[in-house]
Amino acid sequence: TSGQVLTSGGAGVAPTFQTAAGGKVLNVWSDTYNSTLYDSSLTSTLEFITGFEITLTPDSTSSRFVVMANTTANTVSSHVGVSLQIARGSTGIGGTMQVKNDNYGYTTNHTLMTIDSPSTTSSITYKLGYKDVLGDDGDIYINRHYASAATYTSEIIVWELSS
Repeated sequence: TSGQVLTSGGAGVAPTFQTAAGGKVLNVWSDTYNSTLYDSSLTSTLEFITGFEITLTPDSTSSRFVVMANTTANTVSSHVGVSLQIARGSTGIGGTMQVKNDNYGYTTNHTLMTIDSPSTTSSITYKLGYKDVLGDDGDIYINRHYASAATYTSEIIVWELSS
């Protein structure tokens, strides 16, 4: 039946059709960053790319958000302690991803994804942050290779799901 799912009633009980509940995509937002960035003075505090963010107002306090950020980034020399993390506001959420040390001339694509349940109907902002996690005076290149003119595009996408 349209809009319904077949549900098991358990062993020895006939399955029944029931209305599908939750998990529907309510909204989708995206933002791209086409410029390049070089930051040579990283700290242990998350820093952000100016203008590369999505600000939204949740439909419900029970909404969940799937947040995906994709960027090309690299670091050079001995700076191996640089990481990326998705943030809500200025607070990192989900796991971190280490940025590849570029001793061999590689530029690496990084894709991060997390699920967030902010429990609010107030405006929230999702963005991509980077920081030095080892205290080795890290640096980072976003959307460009440190030794060439090659440039790339970063993107962040947010899906709002009903509960």
